[in-house]
Formats: sequence, structure tokens, C-alpha cells
Amino acid sequence: MKTKKSPIPRPSKPALTLNNEPLAGASTQQQTLKTDAGALSESAQQATVNWKAEAGLGVSVPLAAGVVEAASDVAGDATISPHVASLLSLLQMPRQYRVPHFRRSYCWQLEQWATLWDDVLAAGRTGRKHFTGTLAYVIRPDDDIETAAEVSLIDGQQRLVTILLLLIALARSLQPSGSFMVKNGGVISTASAASLLDFLTMNEPQRHRLVLVKPDHDTLNWLIDSLSDPHTSSPADLSTAMIDALAYFERQLAVPGIELATVYAGLQQLEVTCIAVTHGPVYPTQTVQQIVDSLNTTRGQGELTQAHRILLYALRVLGHQQGEELYGTHWWPMEALFSEMDEGAFERFIRGFLSSRSQVPVRPGDVYAAFRCQVEQGGPPVAADVRALVIELAQAAHHMALNDA
Repeated sequence: MKTKKSPIPRPSKPALTLNNEPLAGASTQQQTLKTDAGALSESAQQATVNWKAEAGLGVSVPLAAGVVEAASDVAGDATISPHVASLLSLLQMPRQYRVPHFRRSYCWQLEQWATLWDDVLAAGRTGRKHFTGTLAYVIRPDDDIETAAEVSLIDGQQRLVTILLLLIALARSLQPSGSFMVKNGGVISTASAASLLDFLTMNEPQRHRLVLVKPDHDTLNWLIDSLSDPHTSSPADLSTAMIDALAYFERQLAVPGIELATVYAGLQQLEVTCIAVTHGPVYPTQTVQQIVDSLNTTRGQGELTQAHRILLYALRVLGHQQGEELYGTHWWPMEALFSEMDEGAFERFIRGFLSSRSQVPVRPGDVYAAFRCQVEQGGPPVAADVRALVIELAQAAHHMALNDA
């Protein structure tokens, strides 16, 4: 994705109560469904229909059922737990959402921003709940679904980032000391930049609600930290898409007649279908990859790229600590070299590198398989071999960049 160097000008947790809707045939408690694709799809569809009717919505919202079914088709022995929740309530939980390195960077554009803005305004003016999509995340096997402090977000990243950017725009509009009255369920309270910050950060210092991939990670952290300290230094690389989205929302908030309280009321009405995926004792990176592929295919977005499959494979073999080090030190700097090129440039480079290394031409769809073949050579993958091949790949990329400079 494209980045830019210069920052934009800018002016100088209670426990969650989920608005759970019981699935068809379920008790009033959250229903846990094993991965029987047909029954799961039917239950999810019925839950969506019931929720839509109670919310008074006249629009079709089949996406939640489709996502649940897509996940269940490939989840093996995983447990899928879908439930409906208030989006802002989720952002008040003591929970951090971490986006895996193999997910896309932020890429929503004007059409998606405008649609979300219109939905928020309509919900704020009518006071009616609005279904806005899904959040799917993986929970560690030893964590509880409702109290997990850290989850891996595998679907809904684009929507969640956009909501956070709108909250940041609201907070910036209220600086340094502005506020507005909020009425929710008969209770009147005051919203300020400081109170909006609670949706963006955790109780612990410097602990942000959402952890993204670079350069999105650095951009979002800078925007959030700047709310408390306007002198926070901007990162070297900024996400152009995120900066543009923030600028769009700030322009909309400045339109005459737009009331900040109405926008905030609309955000309070947003509802999502949460899909919690719980696995066995071993972190199921391969299954997560399959779920993501299925989710993307359901939306016509295509499967993971060959390059991201390689990254996911490396992370699975190396484990969390070594994988994080490899990503930050070697993979991300290598991938950043191709950020200004066309979308397939990075993958073409990997294909050429593997072809040259093995002296066997690699077909476009076989890049991931070729990488695994060169690592494993007929045996099980060894972490040291995976790491060595990624480092060799990164060195070749930097050598190419120096020659092209």
C-alpha cells in the first residue's frame, strides 16, 4: 500500500453487557455451536432475521450467516460462537484486538467511508439500531470467550479501523475542552475528547485497543497518542488511506448542521455479529488461513496471496516470539520495498527468487508450495531453515533495491 512521509496538520472499563440475541433453539445464554455447517448456517440466519425484526430494520442482512457458514466449512474441530453485540460496548471491554501480519493493510476508500457515515447519521437521527457487519476473531484455547483479554482479529478489521478513525475525528473536533451531552437509555452524560479516548486505549498506559500491521500500526498509534500529547512525533511512514479517511470524517463533522451528539448517538446504535473461534491446545495457524480464505471468497475478495501464505507458514513454524522478530526485522522491511509498486510486484519477486534458487521455473500459483518445498525438502519444517530462507529472500530484495536506486 502507498505511504507518505509528511503528517497532516492538526489543531494545537467497565464490564461489557452484550446485547446477545439467542440463536434459534438456544437458551438465553450465549449458544456455543460446533461446526456443523448446515445447522450453523440455519441458526445464524434465523438469529439475524430475529434481530433484524426486533431492531425494526427493513434491509436484508445475510452477511453474518454467510460469514459463519464460511468459517464453519473449514474450521475442523473448532468451536464457533456467534452473538450480536453493540460495537461501542466491545470497545469498552478490557480486550485488545490484534490483526495478524498476513491480513491486508487498511484499504477502505471514499465509497465505504460515505456509506458508513450515512449509516451513522441515519441511526443517530432515528435512534434505531443498525447492523454494520461482522467481527470474527480467534481466542486462545485457555481463554474464556467473554473475558479474553487478547484476541486475533481475522475479519472486520477494515470496519473497526474506520470506526476508530471516526472516533478520533470526533475527539479532535472537541479539543481542547469541548463536550456535548449524551442521552442513552434515559441516562444523560457528557462526552469529551478524554471520554472518547477510552474507546481507543486500554487502562494500561500505551496499550492501544487495536494492534495493526505496519504502517497502519504506527499511523493509528500516532493519531491516538496525539490526542493526549499534540507534540507526539509522527512516524516516518504514514498510511495514506487512514489519513485520508480521517480527513474525510473531519470534513463531514465540520458541515453546517451536523451535530456531534447525533453522530455519537449513531455510533451507539451500531451492532455487529461477533464470531468467536476457539481451537484446541495448538494454535491453528493453518486453520485460521483456511477460515480467512473462505471469508474472503464469500465476499468475492479472493484468497490470501501467495506471499501472505508464506508469511503465515513462517509464523506457524517459528512460533510467536521468533515470528514477531522475523516479521519486524526482515519481512516487513522487505515488503515495504514494494509498497510503491503494483499489487503483484512482491509476489513476482518471490517467484523469481525461488525459481533462480532452485533452477526450476515456479508457476504463479505455486509460489507458496515452492517455498515450502525448498524449506522442507521431503521432511518436516525446521524453524532454523524457515528463518534462513526468509532472511535470504530479504537480502535479495534489498540487493535488488540498491541496484535499482
